[in-house]
Amino acid sequence: SASEAKTPRTINLIVEAPFSTARLSIDARGRLRYREEISPRMKQAARREDALIPAAEVAELFALASSPEFLGLKGEYSNLNIADATRYTIEFRGKTLKRVSVKGGAQPEPFRLLLERLRKLFGKPITEIGV
Repeated sequence: SASEAKTPRTINLIVEAPFSTARLSIDARGRLRYREEISPRMKQAARREDALIPAAEVAELFALASSPEFLGLKGEYSNLNIADATRYTIEFRGKTLKRVSVKGGAQPEPFRLLLERLRKLFGKPITEIGV
């Protein structure tokens, strides 16, 4: 429909470590963008990557993100006893926005599967500094 064309479906992964934040984004057309911000005191250059993901793999990724299992998750899973843990957030922008964050605790299975698939599609290390 016309309204769906205005807001392209996107999946974002945000990896927030103590001294770095990495963002991986894949849209429904298969365009992958990776950007990172690194604390100046780390004296390390930030990476930028752009790629195109095959349509079949994009379809599988979006099927996982729009599954009732993922959409049924709570917004936040945290273990407050772990101060320096990385926070992983997956955002699925479909008709609505679904955002799930996990920090320092066990990842629910639908979240873990989606995170694993995103890492595999990117195929390169996602920066986490200070963990």
